Amino acid sequence: MKYFCCIFFGSLLFSATHAFAQDTLYDSQNPKLPCTFQFPRTWSISESDGTTEPYSEYDLLGRANKQKTFSTHISVSITDAAVAKATNLNDYLDRFTERAKQLYDRYEVVRRIKTQVWGQSVPTLDIAYALPLPIEQTTNTWTIILERRAVILNNGKLWTFIYSADANDYEASLPVFQHFLDTFFFK
Repeated sequence: MKYFCCIFFGSLLFSATHAFAQDTLYDSQNPKLPCTFQFPRTWSISESDGTTEPYSEYDLLGRANKQKTFSTHISVSITDAAVAKATNLNDYLDRFTERAKQLYDRYEVVRRIKTQVWGQSVPTLDIAYALPLPIEQTTNTWTIILERRAVILNNGKLWTFIYSADANDYEASLPVFQHFLDTFFFK
């Protein structure tokens, strides 16, 4: 039994290391999004700027859930800290929570933790809420979405890191999000 466990855990470690070894290094050339990070080659990435609000954002999409109604998702948004009124990050997350409770059905903060981003321990929310999926369809199913939201201030900018997935897929891709954060660097 001891040998089986060693082989099994060794295989998991090799698989995780092997998976991360095949990541893509993203080095943004956009001055509004000055950072580098790694993400899985099988994921897609896009950059966007807000049209009605002043922000810039990266979106990374992973695999879809079993029902093909929601894709595992990592996003990073950057906005001016003064515009976001984010001088105190815990207060900012409290205000976000109050707004989100009005927008999402069954919205709940599961826990508050600290996450490491760029060598700093930053306030983080683990969140759960329900969405009717597929969106904009007459027939849909309420699906529980789990989300991890971390915030950091850097050079007068509020950076928000979000990982979200169908509750059934959340744990499987959480290491991808952690690796993304571990390889994230401001320029």
